[in-house]
Amino acid sequence: MTMIFCIALILNLITFGSTFDAKYDTGNAQLIDSINAALNIIIQSGEWDSIATKYFDSTTIKLSRPNPCTTDYIKTEVVTGTFSRVLSTRSLVIGGAKYPPLNYLDPITSSPTGFEVDLADAIVRKMNEHYGSQISVHWVYPAI
Repeated sequence: MTMIFCIALILNLITFGSTFDAKYDTGNAQLIDSINAALNIIIQSGEWDSIATKYFDSTTIKLSRPNPCTTDYIKTEVVTGTFSRVLSTRSLVIGGAKYPPLNYLDPITSSPTGFEVDLADAIVRKMNEHYGSQISVHWVYPAI
């Protein structure tokens, strides 16, 4: 079973660093480090700003842009736990909450959309490029 990983957590990972990682098993910490490494590339390349401008005005972007982290990608020969399952199942399951413009279901297509969805897609794309994998994001919404 692949862990359901909350995208809101991903947005805050780079501010928690090793204090946050210590609360989770090695496989979770490895997944977090790999997400942080991808997020760092996204921030430094300006892709974060491109994604954010689709959903927020420019004053919000400047306030919400996180500082780049210094986490590196995990070497695949030492991957364990949750991250190992994500790589082997090629699936990252993320719990979504319906809060436009962050994350919501498109009223026409019923597909997940929003800032968090685009950011998660960008993170997984960077991880796939680095690891040569084919991880897909799968969104799960509570039945409320």
